[in-house]
Amino acid sequence: MRRRWLEPGLWWLLLSGLWLLTATPLSIPEVVVAGVVAVPCALAARAARRATSRTWRLRGGWVRWLPAVAVAVLADTARVLAVPVHGRDRGALRRTRLPAEPDETVAATRRAAVTILLSLSPGSYVVDWSSAETGADVVVTHALTDGRPRLDEVLGR
Repeated sequence: MRRRWLEPGLWWLLLSGLWLLTATPLSIPEVVVAGVVAVPCALAARAARRATSRTWRLRGGWVRWLPAVAVAVLADTARVLAVPVHGRDRGALRRTRLPAEPDETVAATRRAAVTILLSLSPGSYVVDWSSAETGADVVVTHALTDGRPRLDEVLGR
């Protein structure tokens, strides 16, 4: 019985916490609304995961991506805001090969995580995924601007 409510409980914590992070000023009504609204969202998240019949397996080493994501989002935000000032940039497509992952469950989880992380940056989004002959995944992103750090390269290591 406890395990049945573990996943929705974790979703509830995450979603209500996210709501409260964006609430200004933090007040008792905001906390109540966050808690109430997160309940159906948490149940829907569990139902969606069950509907896909997928499990997710994360690798501990993926945590090292987070500092680079934070820096890239800030840098890309500055570059995107500068585009109107410095002229129109059309962007470019980039192809990044990720190392082969023998476990398909881990590979699917990595594709989902990389898609989310690349799309967090205002200057890029994922266009397509394909598989190389070697079994490695290739992610195609559209990047509006160019500069360091290149998040697709960081996530491709």
